[in-house]
Amino acid sequence: QGKLELPEDAREAFQTLLASDSPGVRAQMLSLAGRWSLMDSPLVQTAFDQAAADAANPALPDSARVAAIRLLSNGPFESFRKNAARFMTPDESVEVQQTVIEAAGALNNAGVAKLLLDGWSGYSPRLRDEAMDAVFRQSERLPELLDAIEKGVINRALVSPLRRLQLLEHGDARIRARAKELFVESKGGDEGVDLEPYVS
Repeated sequence: QGKLELPEDAREAFQTLLASDSPGVRAQMLSLAGRWSLMDSPLVQTAFDQAAADAANPALPDSARVAAIRLLSNGPFESFRKNAARFMTPDESVEVQQTVIEAAGALNNAGVAKLLLDGWSGYSPRLRDEAMDAVFRQSERLPELLDAIEKGVINRALVSPLRRLQLLEHGDARIRARAKELFVESKGGDEGVDLEPYVS
């Protein structure tokens, strides 16, 4: 879809809504800013800057930081990535880390998988499950996952039998081949999975 040029009165209404006290309303306006050719406007940039500051402020309650992270996810991915990466550590609350995973997983960008997997070592078991779910949401993210398993960043034993089967039976032959190398041909790669059908 092409970008839309707003008339002046609509821009004024947009600015009013962007200054709303409701995080939900602000998030909706920021999500529309790109489509309306307003991403470079000073007011939008100020909104994103304030969201970044709020997200990074440990003095704020998690609810406020979570709202700020969601606002940031409506902006340019690179800006979101730089901010979000700071929150993917064990020092952060589960709620904050979970919000980053959810927000990133909903985005359509080639850098999402790396962002999600870079924080793997600091995730709790629950967060690892959620990050894995987010990676599997788009097939384009799976090569990054396979790279991480191959390099030992992600222990192969932590990939559930269901996920292994999804990789071994994937529609992309390249993903199937790499999964076979990791889970069939590698020693110790068969935990909990009947791999007989995949053995040449």
